[in-house]
Amino acid sequence: FLCLTCHISERMDVAVQCIKWSCKCVLETPSLYLVPPVTLLARGFWTFWTLLVHCFIISKGVSKYNWQLAYATDDASVFRKYNLKADDVAAICFNWFMFVWMQGITSAQFFFVSDWVSQSWYFSGGMRNKGSTPCCSVVRAFCICTRYHLGSVVSGGLMMMLALPFRIVFGGISRCTRQDEGENPVAMVLGGCCDCCITCYERFLRRFNRDAMLDVSLQSATFFEGGQHCLEVWKSNRKMSLEMLTGATWLFQVVGLGLIWTLGHFTVTLVIAGNKRFHDPNSRDFVQEPELLCFWGGLLSCIVAFPFVVLFDVVSDSIVYCGTVQQLRLQSSQSNTSSSRISREFNRACGLGLHNFFSEVTGLHCGSRDRGSEAESLLGSFPKPVPGHPGQHASQTFQGIGAPPGADGRRPAR
Repeated sequence: FLCLTCHISERMDVAVQCIKWSCKCVLETPSLYLVPPVTLLARGFWTFWTLLVHCFIISKGVSKYNWQLAYATDDASVFRKYNLKADDVAAICFNWFMFVWMQGITSAQFFFVSDWVSQSWYFSGGMRNKGSTPCCSVVRAFCICTRYHLGSVVSGGLMMMLALPFRIVFGGISRCTRQDEGENPVAMVLGGCCDCCITCYERFLRRFNRDAMLDVSLQSATFFEGGQHCLEVWKSNRKMSLEMLTGATWLFQVVGLGLIWTLGHFTVTLVIAGNKRFHDPNSRDFVQEPELLCFWGGLLSCIVAFPFVVLFDVVSDSIVYCGTVQQLRLQSSQSNTSSSRISREFNRACGLGLHNFFSEVTGLHCGSRDRGSEAESLLGSFPKPVPGHPGQHASQTFQGIGAPPGADGRRPAR
């Protein structure tokens, strides 16, 4: 563990800073505390419902089974023959498929709500201590998710669960080969042996992960468009890439879950040791295997604490993504401003007619024709300003209607 910590010591500063930002966001947005328990309850409900439906399907066919007794030659053992029909097997498979899908939808909703609230906190000035999100921001995020992005959540939940096995295997190998840059010989050997599979994963399945919900909540994109755009955004940020952030924060997650498991194990041990009826052989509540009960106590603690640990990870990813997108927007606006300034200076120095003459010469157009009719046609082609909105045209008024605003308050350009 110490060797692993020293190996990634260069990325520990990034992880510590991200954890500080996420803690600041969660502490200043108390409604985020409701997201993990609600998610845990939703997962428990769908698990209970799936098991209940499974038992109903099995019990429905029990009365139709032909119970036969077959006695062996050496002993009188009894064999029960179950004749499952094809529709029963199909119903059971469909039930568990829907269980996996509903777990994916629950995860997608969890990611969207967490991303939307953290992004709202970021763009409202939370990083500069100049603003905060409303107290019911989680409820508003859930309403926006249900009203505008239900299709993205449903399709994204299915795609994330289907791509999960490939992401665990090939995503880990690809991440190691990109991070170490040839320094890890084991990762290089695995990458060379699985080059075809890794290439297919990078091309088709890599975008189907939780990071797609970052762009869905921020810019109101679809799940597939958000996944592709998120990959491009992460590639543009060389100083703080997704692989660097993931490789540095997972260590804190493992350490946190280990401490929580130890605390749960120690708590159950104290409860058993402090009550005589649990370690008294003559008592009805005697615990014959206390270690097994302590193990399950620690495991239950990890299950309860896991959504909270993931919450900090999701919030830190969202904050870094917002910072990257804001930096890209600033660079784009600066480039547009500089190009427009150069164009204005050129027109003022050389004259608008000379500029049009050179542009028409290079475009193989005639520069000596009359410009009056063309200017009138261009002016007539622009839409008229909308009454009550000076300087705003009808095309700008109806642009983005029906599309929800993102967490930064902007509407997507349709």
